[in-house]
Amino acid sequence: MPRPKKSLPAYLHHKPSGQAYIRLTHGGSRRIVYLGKYDTPESRAEYRRLTAELETSGATTVAARTAGPNLTVKEVMLAYMEWATTHYLDPDGNPTQLALGAAYTATVLSLDAKDAAPIVSRQFIQSADAEVRIDAAHHLQWVGPLGAPHHEAIVPLLDDKDDKVMQVAATTIRYHAPKGSVADRALVTRRLVQDPSNFRFSKALAADPVATPPGIKSLTDGADDLRDAAAFNLGDLGADANAAVPTLKTLLTDSDPDLRLAARYALARIANDQPSLRQLLRVEIDA
Repeated sequence: MPRPKKSLPAYLHHKPSGQAYIRLTHGGSRRIVYLGKYDTPESRAEYRRLTAELETSGATTVAARTAGPNLTVKEVMLAYMEWATTHYLDPDGNPTQLALGAAYTATVLSLDAKDAAPIVSRQFIQSADAEVRIDAAHHLQWVGPLGAPHHEAIVPLLDDKDDKVMQVAATTIRYHAPKGSVADRALVTRRLVQDPSNFRFSKALAADPVATPPGIKSLTDGADDLRDAAAFNLGDLGADANAAVPTLKTLLTDSDPDLRLAARYALARIANDQPSLRQLLRVEIDA
């Protein structure tokens, strides 16, 4: 009887990546071997070479020879992120929210602060799509301490014409950027303060910075958490909040320890008392 002819794998198209590939079956398992960009002379040549080798050596030999290195999850995700930023594009060729989501996921799985940089890269921060700019600032919030070295990159969003973009960027910096950092100082120089009643940011008036939200009045009226926020916000105004100093001093003996801490912080920031600020930081770290 004639020997049965071996069935050769088909030349296939992996549409998400644009790659050509074949499926190999060996030892009861299946694996994919990529050949290069689909429908190019190079991938067609690689297909002919591999199928010729299959006929002479068999699937097990070819599978063993083409097996790639054992990649870590981080390496796979970073490779996916690089691919996503060139694949998930809008009609104008700009990376979309899906590309940004890939950068965020890669950072979370990496657990390495330097891998958070792509989240706030220029292609996202300067995107014409406001939703992409909003998501970039949001994702920097969500990665927590991993985003600490990168808050300066979203400072331009504090001047964004879209109020939603500005609000998210200001919130990210206010609650996540290290105190005294470039990003933190950018809030002060732009005179952006947060209203503790609705948590929205607005620009304090130059003539009377503490007459606008959160204002001195918020230090003595309202719930304790709102008073805390008012003290922190006044402190972030620096010397422009000098008029609040007498009221803040009265809070140093308040029964609420959180309010006392906020008042100490505000007074130190207004006076630019760096030793006191460092001492407060040490107390917070040791607590």
